Amino acid sequence: MEYTYYSALVLCIGSALLMYKIYHSKLGFGLRAVGSDELAASELGVDTFRVKALSFVIASTLTAFAGGLNAVNHAYLHPLSAFSIDWTINFLFISVIGGIGTITGTAMGTAIFVGLGYLLSGYIGLSQLLQGLIALAILLSMPAGIRGVIARKLKLKDPI
Repeated sequence: MEYTYYSALVLCIGSALLMYKIYHSKLGFGLRAVGSDELAASELGVDTFRVKALSFVIASTLTAFAGGLNAVNHAYLHPLSAFSIDWTINFLFISVIGGIGTITGTAMGTAIFVGLGYLLSGYIGLSQLLQGLIALAILLSMPAGIRGVIARKLKLKDPI
């Protein structure tokens, strides 16, 4: 069990470093350009197909490693548990709480999500409703997430 924790920690830190390197590279510039306006990016010389294909391959590879670690940790996998809507909801909750499009915001959102999971574990029927209400409140009051509020207070310029 201990090796799973350290493997996941290495994967997490490695993924964060990879995303940081990508963000500050030519590929990251292309991804931001395509995300803003694909036609304008194409006119400026960004190979939009290559940028999107590379981002898909990188995301798929990291997801496969994470899924492999998850599978090693479980003795039995069932399609309803592995492909349930809960996974999507949890990832959206983490992104909205921490700050969409940021590495540090995702880490903050994950810490808050895990903490809320422990706090709301006694309210089994209401935990997802409470998480939804918390996410909605944060989204309406802090559109950039908690990381955005902290970055504004500390006057950080780097969006990562």
